[in-house]
Formats: sequence, structure tokens, C-alpha cells
Amino acid sequence: MKNLLILIMMFLSSTAHAVSEYSAVDDSIKNLINGTVKHLKVPDREKVKINIYNAVESIFDDAGKWNGYWLGYNELSASKIKETDVRYMEYIINTENNGFFFVSFLYDTNAKQILISQKQIRYGSSSGAFEVFHKRKSNTDTYKVIHEKNNFALLQQKGNVTFSAFNLFGEYGGVVFFNQVIIDL
Repeated sequence: MKNLLILIMMFLSSTAHAVSEYSAVDDSIKNLINGTVKHLKVPDREKVKINIYNAVESIFDDAGKWNGYWLGYNELSASKIKETDVRYMEYIINTENNGFFFVSFLYDTNAKQILISQKQIRYGSSSGAFEVFHKRKSNTDTYKVIHEKNNFALLQQKGNVTFSAFNLFGEYGGVVFFNQVIIDL
């Protein structure tokens, strides 16, 4: 009985911590997450919002120095895709210091899962991009090379759907970080 009480207290403590952590999130980020929940028509529960926030929180490291816009099925006037069992939306987010983010949400009402695909696009000097590439390529415990040519390469984080794509063109370089996660509802 004592062990059961300890387990219950631990669960309540971790749940309270997650909720209190989310309550401290900036209102503009909460508005974005609330809009996502509303647009996808997922259950409007605090746990769902916390899971969505946890999946995308790294985007907001710029401490309020970001702007976003979202798209869904209705943006193209020629779109005949309407409400289905699979719902979609995408954020386009610009940040002051961390480049651009494109975050896609695909909600399957039958599977009761949200697939989140996130792309971060960074650009700068070719030496900076090459430095990031070399550092990751050297970390063979974490990354594997999918392909590598003279001026472009693709690395994957082992055991994850997490990729780093590199491209060098003259004095400029670009890096695209891509990952996917699933949220079970």
C-alpha cells in the first residue's frame, strides 16, 4: 500500500510539473498551439497541448523573436481536399537567430496520432556549414552518413527519423535539419 501511494505521488508530481511548466509558456506560443488543436480538431486537453509544445519547443529558443503563419487545406482555391479522416496544417516560422522552420502536422483520426515533421533551414558561410557537418560526421556513435559528395551530404541520427542535409555553394552554405515525431492521443 505504501509503495502504491509513493507511485501515485510520483505520477501526480511529474504531471503537475509538466502542467506548471506549460503554464509558464509565453501566450503567443500558447495561441499557436491552441490554434493547432482547434484546426486539427484534436481533443482539447492540456496533455495534448503539452505534447505538441514539447515536440516544437526548440523553435522558440529566440525568446519571442519569431513570427509565424499557418496553412491548411483551404489556402489553395483549387483545393478539393476538405475534411477527411486525415487533417493537415503547416507552420511557417521565421526567427531572428535560428533561421526558418516549417512544421507539418498530420492528424489521423482513426489512428489517433499526430505526425509532426519539422524542418529547420539555416544558411551562412560554407565554412560554418562545413564545421557543423564535420562535427556531426565525426560523431559516429550518434550519426551515420547516408550520402556524401564534394559539396553536399546527408547524415542521419541513428535510431531516429532525424536528418541533417548540408550544401556548400561557393562561399555560402546551407543546412536543413529534419525530424519527425509521433504523438499518441
